[in-house]
Amino acid sequence: MYLEPFVASLSVTILAEFGDKTQLAIVALATRHDRLAVMLGSLSAFALVDGLTIVMGEIIATLFPSDLLPIASGLVFIAMGLYFVVTRDYGEVVVKRGKVAFLSSFATISAMELGDKTQLVLVALAARYQAITEVFSGMMLGFLLLTAAALLVGRVLSERVSLRYLRIGSAVLFMAFGLLSIAGPVLEVGPL
Repeated sequence: MYLEPFVASLSVTILAEFGDKTQLAIVALATRHDRLAVMLGSLSAFALVDGLTIVMGEIIATLFPSDLLPIASGLVFIAMGLYFVVTRDYGEVVVKRGKVAFLSSFATISAMELGDKTQLVLVALAARYQAITEVFSGMMLGFLLLTAAALLVGRVLSERVSLRYLRIGSAVLFMAFGLLSIAGPVLEVGPL
């Protein structure tokens, strides 16, 4: 394994994703779902979406208009925010486990990663180094570290903050990120 592409990919992934909307989504998921299922679902989504991006970056860029991916991602964010508003269960936290938690995490993170800035950087790294394995390995280690940190934050929040406030905050964040994601291509500002 070549160290330079691995370290470059790890560094870029951590820098690009730290505090990103995807990390906030993992925090929100961790307040409602089993953390192991969220971890596995999130890492599977990163491996699939960003891994395929590394391998098929040029194909994805030619098949899908670049402004369409952030809009689709933005609509998913808004839908998730509306879901948090519509489901007004502020009682006990019911931690969902198993397939539901895994699939919910996988679907949410997959949608959020579509058109994300990290994908563009990873495609560039894979093209520059022509070392897909090293770039992929660095990316996955970066996502593992960031996901673990987001799960820890989610656990702390769910123990210390009322579920009602977590749901309201999650709804606002999801809808705001959705609107910003849609506004980028519409206003030609660029995706989040």
